[in-house]
Amino acid sequence: MLKSSYRFFYILFLAGVMFSLLGGTLFHQPFQSASISALDMAGLHKPDIDSCDRRIDDILQWKDISEAWTMKVRTADSWKEYKEIFKVPDVKMQQHGFIGKYAYEPMVKTTMYWLRLSLFMFSFSFLFVAVIFQLIHGSLSLRRRVRALEVQMALIEGAMNVRA
Repeated sequence: MLKSSYRFFYILFLAGVMFSLLGGTLFHQPFQSASISALDMAGLHKPDIDSCDRRIDDILQWKDISEAWTMKVRTADSWKEYKEIFKVPDVKMQQHGFIGKYAYEPMVKTTMYWLRLSLFMFSFSFLFVAVIFQLIHGSLSLRRRVRALEVQMALIEGAMNVRA
């Protein structure tokens, strides 16, 4: 019973270490989804971040529109061109995503590293439990073998005493 349990804990230790070490490549998706859900529980929701990014993009679009208007004013030579100035210029909306790119994504990566490090450290508790179980198993096994040897020695001594 103890032998299978300490083997199980050794396997859990190896699985935890491998899972945490391969968390950046092979197991990237589970760690990323876990870190995103951890940030959601902390109150940093991705839709709120996207909403703030859209607001910033709207402000930047108005900046682009005002720059386009000033360029039209600078280059206008006639009355028709001045009439065209007061029409809203056709400016393409750009998706910058400043908060998502420079704040949210680094927080996701940092949370992923913390989760991987926590799993790595937690897997060592499995190693310690496995070593303790293996030591207990070895001690109990040694006691059993010593008792069996004592019984055999007592039988041999008893047989020697009967002959004498």
